[in-house]
Amino acid sequence: MNIYFPFEGQARELNARIHFCVEAAKRGHMAYFGQKINLYPLMPKLKPGIFFHKSVQLRKAEMIQKFKDLGHYNAAIDEEGLMRICDEIYFGYRLSKKCLNLLDVFFTWGDDHTQSIINYYPDLSNKVFSAGNSRIDILKTISKNDEKVERLRSKYGSFLLFASKFPRCNGLNVIKTFADTMKLNLKSMSNNVYNTLLKNEEWERKNMYSYMEAIKQCAISFKDKKILIRPHPTEDLATWHKFVEEINLNNVIINSDGNSIIPWILAAEKIISHNCTTAVESAFIGVKTINYTPFSDNEFEYKLPLICSDNARNIDELKNFILKKNIFNFDEKNVQYYVKH
Repeated sequence: MNIYFPFEGQARELNARIHFCVEAAKRGHMAYFGQKINLYPLMPKLKPGIFFHKSVQLRKAEMIQKFKDLGHYNAAIDEEGLMRICDEIYFGYRLSKKCLNLLDVFFTWGDDHTQSIINYYPDLSNKVFSAGNSRIDILKTISKNDEKVERLRSKYGSFLLFASKFPRCNGLNVIKTFADTMKLNLKSMSNNVYNTLLKNEEWERKNMYSYMEAIKQCAISFKDKKILIRPHPTEDLATWHKFVEEINLNNVIINSDGNSIIPWILAAEKIISHNCTTAVESAFIGVKTINYTPFSDNEFEYKLPLICSDNARNIDELKNFILKKNIFNFDEKNVQYYVKH
């Protein structure tokens, strides 16, 4: 069977695609992957097979139908389905009934994701299966003695890794506000959700400024350590470069090499993230992150980072966790509800 699987972001998806295609080839399939902008135009010229959509936003309905007409079997995952904003946006835009109805099968991250879809679309439950994600599968084989990990340790010595995730207030693709950007995708968005997204953006902005202050204070307190900032791929790097220039501390470095964050997690002495899947990926390789969210809000904080991390609410707590000896434990059974296998 021919299998086609596009990817979008190299840092997040490339290694997972390679792993998936290798495993498919071991089972006798012809598996192909490539960046979606290069793979999509080729599909009319390729033999029918299984096409894995990396996500199925409402705008992709026409493409799914086109591939179906070409004889392809349409399967899909949702790379960003693990931590979802709200049902109105998720089921109105990211996984509409129109797209799910066109698909042959949809693979979820886990039982939590599956159950939310079945609750929304009970008549399409036969198309939805809990399967996990190959991004998690590759974490099971990574060694702390990996060559890339050793190179990072050799280059930076003992370092603290601050992995930022503030795309709603510092996003590259935000037009005016995050709420306005999402409304372009979902024109039927209710005023209630629109206002909630405005609040979400402001909440994230307050946490970003506090996160920046935490970086500054940690750089001053831990002068013997490098402080490495790794911005999220969808963030505006200029914001972070401006911040580093303004604080003018020699041990603070920005690095955004476009590759997987996993070697960096294994090489770092401690990892500090914010409301991010980095905490989840770290947990699967036996590393516990520090989730730094000084402005708490049950409406906007995702459960998984809280389950997988030590959670700091102020700079003193953050410093104490940095100094604390690593004790890795988390509620594995609870995590398995969200991430299958």
